[in-house]
Amino acid sequence: MEDCREAWKHAKSMENREAWGAAHLGTEYIGSSAERGRVYDFYRDSEGDYWYTVRLPLADGTLVPERKAVFNNK
Repeated sequence: MEDCREAWKHAKSMENREAWGAAHLGTEYIGSSAERGRVYDFYRDSEGDYWYTVRLPLADGTLVPERKAVFNNK
């Protein structure tokens, strides 16, 4: 859980890995945190940088990626 607290301070959106020149690096899931109706999933890459993705609950409680919840993309 300590990793998640550290990730909160430094994580960048997983969608922007290419822009940061990190798309080629492997990532490892380190934990999740529920805040303000969202679930943040945290990852650390092979160089030690932190990344996150966001999931939102649908009406039935199913968690889906934020992009799908907002734009209904499959």
